[in-house]
Amino acid sequence: MAVLLKTAIHSNATYMMYLQKAIFYFLLVILNLPAFAQDFNICGNVKYLHVENLATTQMSNYEMTFDNVQSFSKEVNVETSGNIEKEISSGKGSTKNTEIGRKNNTPRYFYNNKSNFYFKDVFFDETMVVIEDQYTWDWKIDKETKKIGQFTAQKATVNFRGRDYIAWFTGEIPVPFGPWKFKGLPGLILEVYDTDNIFHISATQVKVGKEVNCNLLIDKDELKTPLSIIDYLAQKEKLVDAMFAQISSKLPKGSPTFKRDKNCADCGQGVEIFNE
Repeated sequence: MAVLLKTAIHSNATYMMYLQKAIFYFLLVILNLPAFAQDFNICGNVKYLHVENLATTQMSNYEMTFDNVQSFSKEVNVETSGNIEKEISSGKGSTKNTEIGRKNNTPRYFYNNKSNFYFKDVFFDETMVVIEDQYTWDWKIDKETKKIGQFTAQKATVNFRGRDYIAWFTGEIPVPFGPWKFKGLPGLILEVYDTDNIFHISATQVKVGKEVNCNLLIDKDELKTPLSIIDYLAQKEKLVDAMFAQISSKLPKGSPTFKRDKNCADCGQGVEIFNE
């Protein structure tokens, strides 16, 4: 009987020792949860170069600030320019083209807070803030990788509004954001381009860490009354028609007016094809 009692006491003592250790480690984890949360609170800044090859080659610079739940890309180094008249000769004669300059140097931006996506555009010097419809990004992730700066980037492909795109993202920065409208990958997008060589965006500088100021300077009042995509496209059509009417009004008396062919097969389409 004495032996059984001694064994029971020893077992209870061992149980209490393990219980005390378990409580200690539990309290250690609870007390350090804020520190663990800080480790996973990602904050960074990326500079991107945007290149579009449509009727002309256009280059613009954006700076994107991001954290775990949102990103804000703002156009930087905006230059003011006037319209440029160009005469293009061909076997059929010569035509005059007008490259529309940008007098309104208000920066464009793209704001993504996961639940909504907004952008500000400047079209024919009119500023418009637009809210996008939610889009399902059906990314196909490939095993192929390459180095972009100090990061290992992985390949992914997607079709977005009529164009096939290739993106390179890095899981070393696990946020679902990227330049322009691209998002939804398990890592920051460092480079993206379409297979027709119309559109190319590349990161030129990436900073992540405590030295980055992650305050997103957004005018929330602008987001209260945004245009829908339908209203935005309709407004762009009005602005183009107004431009043609203005050019026609300056022609010599008796000259035929400029007519806009909305179904022009040689005019090409923008980066986004909304009528696909």
